[in-house]
Amino acid sequence: MKINLPIGVREITINRPKLHSFVCAAYPLGEGIPFGGAYVLPQQKSVELHLQEGPLVEALLHTSKKWSRVVSQVNYNQLKELVKNVDHTMIALQWNALVKDIVDGKLKESSVKAGNRNKVVIEELPPGKWVSETDAVPSFTAFMDHEVTMENLPSGMIRFLHVEQNMELRIIVPEESNEEVFWHITTVDPLLLLSDSLYYELLYGRK
Repeated sequence: MKINLPIGVREITINRPKLHSFVCAAYPLGEGIPFGGAYVLPQQKSVELHLQEGPLVEALLHTSKKWSRVVSQVNYNQLKELVKNVDHTMIALQWNALVKDIVDGKLKESSVKAGNRNKVVIEELPPGKWVSETDAVPSFTAFMDHEVTMENLPSGMIRFLHVEQNMELRIIVPEESNEEVFWHITTVDPLLLLSDSLYYELLYGRK
């Protein structure tokens, strides 16, 4: 199930799927790393979403598109602790290997392995403050005619926002260390720059 929420909404009510458990994700920027959490107990009344759990939940959501029953039977709290023990940021893991073991019914402690972290050097970035979408990757300031070096980037796509110039830097780090890192700059989605009142006006028209 997918729901588009107005800007500023912090809480919603949904009908609980008839599954052993289910995972939830919220994408504050429309895409990228989500906030994540899970319903795991029959007596549980609510699900709190946390940015730290976003990468794990996203991996499970992608897997559930084809193997929903398998994912619903995963002990989420146990898996979350295994992931934290390997990487406390819960972002730098070998996700493909983990998902394979889940689908094959072979999930165990050794299924959770640390992923590669990479050094990335970028030249000729527009100067200014670039804000990371996650606390697991530091924000940085770029200066004119200076290259930017980022250490220990996890695999996957990491995004940085330059709010003053409405730009978004996307860095795609491959899971295999012998493959090249790719990056590009795009404009920020205009919806992210709207106030709540302008957003509602766009959705429902002027009243």
